[in-house]
Amino acid sequence: MYYAVYLDEWFLRNLVMDYVLLRMINRIRGCSATRLRCAGGAAIGAAGSCLMFLLPSSSVLLRTLLVQIITNTCMVRFGCRVRGVRALVKDVCLLYFCAVISGGVFQVLLFWAGPAGARAFWFIAASG
Repeated sequence: MYYAVYLDEWFLRNLVMDYVLLRMINRIRGCSATRLRCAGGAAIGAAGSCLMFLLPSSSVLLRTLLVQIITNTCMVRFGCRVRGVRALVKDVCLLYFCAVISGGVFQVLLFWAGPAGARAFWFIAASG
């Protein structure tokens, strides 16, 4: 079976999702990070996600875990202007929690409101 992965599309999808998640974390924690800083952190996360496709695949699970843990830690550190190890661990855990919650909201909206409602969710979430 053959799959075509377009890295530019993959990057853009991850960029938007990471930006929305970083804005959520900043809202929840009351951080003072700007939108530009969140966009920079999201770019770090999206680039790390694309890096997974470029690394040799000896162990897919290990590669995914290492890249995601390192990438998400750097993304939260830069995007939320986190100082201190304890706050960084809390914010990375909050990132995963927000990802699960927003994924669930997206699936419910996709079921009840269709693709147009799901797109509206992302536009509203990205503007906040």
